[in-house]
Amino acid sequence: MEDSQEEPHRRSMYEVSKDIRESKNAVSRVLYIGRLNVEDRHHKIDIGEDMNKWVKERQPGISGLCISTGNYCVHFIEASSELIFQHIQWVQQLLRLDTPPFTGVNVIAFTEENPKKMFGYWSSITLPPTSSGEEEPAQINVEEMCWQLYNNMNTVGTRLSMVFGNDQTPSTSGLAAAIKSKSKELIPHQELLNILMSDKFPSIADFIGIYILPLDIVFDNELVWPCPPELTF
Repeated sequence: MEDSQEEPHRRSMYEVSKDIRESKNAVSRVLYIGRLNVEDRHHKIDIGEDMNKWVKERQPGISGLCISTGNYCVHFIEASSELIFQHIQWVQQLLRLDTPPFTGVNVIAFTEENPKKMFGYWSSITLPPTSSGEEEPAQINVEEMCWQLYNNMNTVGTRLSMVFGNDQTPSTSGLAAAIKSKSKELIPHQELLNILMSDKFPSIADFIGIYILPLDIVFDNELVWPCPPELTF
Protein backbone atom coordinates (compact mmCIF):
# COMPACT_ATOMS: atom_id res chain seq x y z
CA MET A 1 0.00 0.00 0.00
CA GLU A 2 1.45 3.29 -1.02
CA ASP A 3 1.97 5.96 1.58
CA SER A 4 -0.62 8.66 1.30
CA GLN A 5 0.82 12.07 0.69
CA GLU A 6 -0.66 14.98 2.53
CA GLU A 7 -1.93 17.81 0.39
CA PRO A 8 0.26 20.91 0.72
CA HIS A 9 -1.23 23.56 2.95
CA ARG A 10 -3.24 26.04 0.97
CA ARG A 11 -3.20 29.48 2.50
CA SER A 12 -6.55 30.95 3.42
CA MET A 13 -7.66 34.45 2.49
CA TYR A 14 -7.26 35.38 6.16
CA GLU A 15 -3.62 34.30 6.14
CA VAL A 16 -2.92 36.24 2.95
CA SER A 17 -4.59 39.41 4.24
CA LYS A 18 -2.81 39.02 7.60
CA ASP A 19 0.57 38.95 5.85
CA ILE A 20 -0.37 42.07 3.90
CA ARG A 21 -1.49 43.89 7.05
CA GLU A 22 1.75 43.06 8.84
CA SER A 23 3.97 43.74 5.84
CA LYS A 24 5.94 46.98 5.69
CA ASN A 25 5.13 47.11 1.97
CA ALA A 26 1.36 47.32 2.47
CA VAL A 27 0.04 50.73 1.43
CA SER A 28 -3.20 52.67 1.42
CA ARG A 29 -4.55 54.61 -1.54
CA VAL A 30 -6.84 57.60 -1.87
CA LEU A 31 -8.27 59.23 -4.97
CA TYR A 32 -9.91 62.63 -4.74
CA ILE A 33 -11.04 65.32 -7.15
CA GLY A 34 -10.94 69.05 -6.53
CA ARG A 35 -12.78 71.71 -8.49
CA LEU A 36 -10.18 74.41 -9.10
CA ASN A 37 -10.94 77.98 -8.14
CA VAL A 38 -11.07 79.58 -11.59
CA GLU A 39 -11.24 83.05 -10.06
CA ASP A 40 -7.60 82.60 -9.07
CA ARG A 41 -5.55 83.14 -12.24
CA HIS A 42 -2.69 80.99 -11.05
CA HIS A 43 -4.74 78.24 -9.44
CA LYS A 44 -3.21 75.41 -11.50
CA ILE A 45 0.35 76.56 -10.85
CA ASP A 46 -0.31 77.26 -7.18
CA ILE A 47 -1.91 73.92 -6.41
CA GLY A 48 0.85 72.01 -8.17
CA GLU A 49 3.51 73.87 -6.21
CA ASP A 50 1.61 73.50 -2.93
CA MET A 51 1.16 69.77 -3.43
CA ASN A 52 4.79 69.32 -4.44
CA LYS A 53 6.02 71.14 -1.33
CA TRP A 54 3.76 69.12 0.99
CA VAL A 55 4.80 65.81 -0.56
CA LYS A 56 8.54 66.58 -0.62
CA GLU A 57 8.48 67.23 3.13
CA ARG A 58 7.20 63.68 3.62
CA GLN A 59 9.07 61.70 0.98
CA PRO A 60 9.79 58.85 0.42
CA GLY A 61 6.57 57.90 2.17
CA ILE A 62 4.28 59.13 -0.61
CA SER A 63 3.89 58.20 -4.25
CA GLY A 64 1.22 58.93 -6.82
CA LEU A 65 0.13 61.40 -9.47
CA CYS A 66 -1.56 64.79 -9.35
CA ILE A 67 -3.21 65.87 -12.62
CA SER A 68 -4.56 69.36 -13.25
CA THR A 69 -6.84 69.34 -16.27
CA GLY A 70 -9.32 72.04 -17.21
CA ASN A 71 -11.23 73.11 -14.12
CA TYR A 72 -10.31 70.09 -12.04
CA CYS A 73 -7.50 68.41 -10.14
CA VAL A 74 -7.33 64.60 -9.96
CA HIS A 75 -5.02 63.38 -7.19
CA PHE A 76 -4.08 59.73 -6.62
CA ILE A 77 -1.92 59.10 -3.55
CA GLU A 78 -0.24 55.99 -2.16
CA ALA A 79 1.07 56.12 1.40
CA SER A 80 0.31 54.94 4.91
CA SER A 81 -3.21 55.64 6.15
CA GLU A 82 -1.72 58.04 8.68
CA LEU A 83 -0.05 60.15 5.98
CA ILE A 84 -3.16 60.07 3.82
CA PHE A 85 -5.30 61.31 6.71
CA GLN A 86 -2.78 64.12 7.33
CA HIS A 87 -2.97 65.09 3.67
CA ILE A 88 -6.78 65.09 3.60
CA GLN A 89 -6.87 67.33 6.67
CA TRP A 90 -4.35 69.66 5.03
CA VAL A 91 -6.54 69.88 1.92
CA GLN A 92 -9.47 70.70 4.19
CA GLN A 93 -7.44 73.58 5.62
CA LEU A 94 -6.80 74.88 2.09
CA LEU A 95 -10.55 75.10 1.57
CA ARG A 96 -10.78 77.50 4.51
CA LEU A 97 -8.32 80.03 3.03
CA ASP A 98 -9.59 83.44 1.92
CA THR A 99 -8.71 82.47 -1.66
CA PRO A 100 -8.79 78.66 -1.66
CA PRO A 101 -7.28 76.74 -4.57
CA PHE A 102 -10.39 74.54 -4.61
CA THR A 103 -14.05 75.43 -4.44
CA GLY A 104 -14.89 71.83 -3.53
CA VAL A 105 -13.27 68.42 -3.04
CA ASN A 106 -14.85 64.97 -3.32
CA VAL A 107 -13.11 61.77 -2.24
CA ILE A 108 -13.78 59.10 -4.86
CA ALA A 109 -12.01 56.08 -3.39
CA PHE A 110 -10.00 54.98 -0.36
CA THR A 111 -8.47 51.52 0.10
CA GLU A 112 -6.11 50.00 2.65
CA GLU A 113 -3.84 46.94 2.85
CA ASN A 114 -2.77 47.06 -0.79
CA PRO A 115 0.23 44.74 -1.30
CA LYS A 116 2.34 47.15 -3.34
CA LYS A 117 2.57 50.61 -4.84
CA MET A 118 1.59 51.22 -8.45
CA PHE A 119 3.72 54.39 -8.64
CA GLY A 120 7.36 54.43 -7.57
CA TYR A 121 7.36 58.23 -7.18
CA TRP A 122 5.08 61.23 -6.78
CA SER A 123 4.72 63.77 -9.57
CA SER A 124 2.31 66.42 -10.80
CA ILE A 125 1.39 67.51 -14.29
CA THR A 126 -1.00 69.83 -16.12
CA LEU A 127 -2.80 68.26 -19.07
CA PRO A 128 -5.15 69.87 -21.61
CA PRO A 129 -8.82 69.21 -20.87
CA THR A 130 -10.68 66.69 -22.99
CA SER A 131 -14.37 66.33 -23.73
CA SER A 132 -16.42 63.21 -24.35
CA GLY A 133 -19.11 65.20 -26.15
CA GLU A 134 -21.75 63.27 -24.22
CA GLU A 135 -24.57 64.61 -22.07
CA GLU A 136 -24.90 63.68 -18.41
CA PRO A 137 -26.63 60.29 -18.12
CA ALA A 138 -30.08 60.15 -16.57
CA GLN A 139 -29.00 57.37 -14.20
CA ILE A 140 -25.68 57.57 -12.36
CA ASN A 141 -24.08 54.44 -10.92
CA VAL A 142 -21.93 55.92 -8.14
CA GLU A 143 -20.07 52.73 -7.25
CA GLU A 144 -19.26 51.89 -10.85
CA MET A 145 -17.98 55.39 -11.65
CA CYS A 146 -15.80 55.50 -8.53
CA TRP A 147 -14.34 52.06 -9.18
CA GLN A 148 -13.72 52.77 -12.87
CA LEU A 149 -11.69 55.93 -12.22
CA TYR A 150 -9.82 54.31 -9.33
CA ASN A 151 -8.96 51.33 -11.50
CA ASN A 152 -7.92 53.62 -14.36
CA MET A 153 -5.46 55.48 -12.13
CA ASN A 154 -3.96 52.18 -10.98
CA THR A 155 -3.54 51.23 -14.62
CA VAL A 156 -1.87 54.57 -15.36
CA GLY A 157 0.61 53.85 -12.57
CA THR A 158 1.34 50.38 -13.95
CA ARG A 159 1.94 51.68 -17.47
CA LEU A 160 4.12 54.57 -16.35
CA SER A 161 6.20 52.21 -14.19
CA MET A 162 6.86 50.11 -17.28
CA VAL A 163 8.22 53.24 -19.00
CA PHE A 164 10.17 54.89 -16.20
CA GLY A 165 10.68 52.15 -13.65
CA ASN A 166 10.21 52.79 -9.94
CA ASP A 167 13.53 54.40 -9.11
CA GLN A 168 13.29 57.72 -10.89
CA THR A 169 10.93 60.66 -11.04
CA PRO A 170 10.20 61.46 -14.68
CA SER A 171 10.55 64.94 -16.10
CA THR A 172 7.36 66.88 -16.81
CA SER A 173 7.85 66.57 -20.56
CA GLY A 174 8.64 62.86 -20.32
CA LEU A 175 5.61 62.25 -18.12
CA ALA A 176 3.31 64.15 -20.49
CA ALA A 177 4.63 62.22 -23.49
CA ALA A 178 4.21 58.86 -21.73
CA ILE A 179 0.65 59.63 -20.66
CA LYS A 180 -0.24 60.81 -24.17
CA SER A 181 1.14 57.66 -25.78
CA LYS A 182 0.27 55.05 -23.14
CA SER A 183 -2.68 56.24 -21.05
CA LYS A 184 -4.47 59.10 -22.79
CA GLU A 185 -7.79 57.23 -22.84
CA LEU A 186 -7.65 56.70 -19.05
CA ILE A 187 -7.55 60.40 -18.14
CA PRO A 188 -11.11 61.48 -17.23
CA HIS A 189 -13.05 63.87 -19.46
CA GLN A 190 -14.40 67.16 -18.10
CA GLU A 191 -17.98 65.84 -18.24
CA LEU A 192 -17.12 62.89 -16.00
CA LEU A 193 -15.24 65.09 -13.54
CA ASN A 194 -18.22 67.42 -13.37
CA ILE A 195 -20.46 64.47 -12.44
CA LEU A 196 -17.96 63.21 -9.85
CA MET A 197 -18.02 66.63 -8.18
CA SER A 198 -21.78 66.46 -7.65
CA ASP A 199 -23.39 65.86 -4.25
CA LYS A 200 -24.01 62.23 -5.21
CA PHE A 201 -20.39 61.53 -4.28
CA PRO A 202 -18.78 61.83 -0.82
CA SER A 203 -17.22 65.17 0.00
CA ILE A 204 -13.98 65.67 1.88
CA ALA A 205 -16.05 66.53 4.97
CA ASP A 206 -17.87 63.20 4.64
CA PHE A 207 -14.53 61.37 4.42
CA ILE A 208 -13.15 63.12 7.50
CA GLY A 209 -16.32 62.39 9.43
CA ILE A 210 -16.16 58.68 8.60
CA TYR A 211 -12.43 57.93 8.82
CA ILE A 212 -10.73 60.60 10.91
CA LEU A 213 -13.02 62.21 13.49
CA PRO A 214 -13.60 60.28 16.74
CA LEU A 215 -16.80 58.27 16.95
CA ASP A 216 -19.62 60.17 18.65
CA ILE A 217 -22.54 58.03 19.75
CA VAL A 218 -25.75 59.93 20.45
CA PHE A 219 -28.67 58.11 22.01
CA ASP A 220 -32.17 59.18 21.08
CA ASN A 221 -33.31 57.87 24.45
CA GLU A 222 -31.31 57.04 27.57
CA LEU A 223 -33.64 54.16 28.33
CA VAL A 224 -31.88 50.92 27.35
CA TRP A 225 -33.91 48.41 29.38
CA PRO A 226 -36.55 47.24 29.07
CA CYS A 227 -36.49 47.44 25.29
CA PRO A 228 -38.93 49.91 23.79
CA PRO A 229 -41.92 48.13 22.14
CA GLU A 230 -40.72 48.99 18.60
CA LEU A 231 -37.47 47.07 19.28
CA THR A 232 -39.20 43.97 20.67
CA PHE A 233 -39.58 41.09 18.24
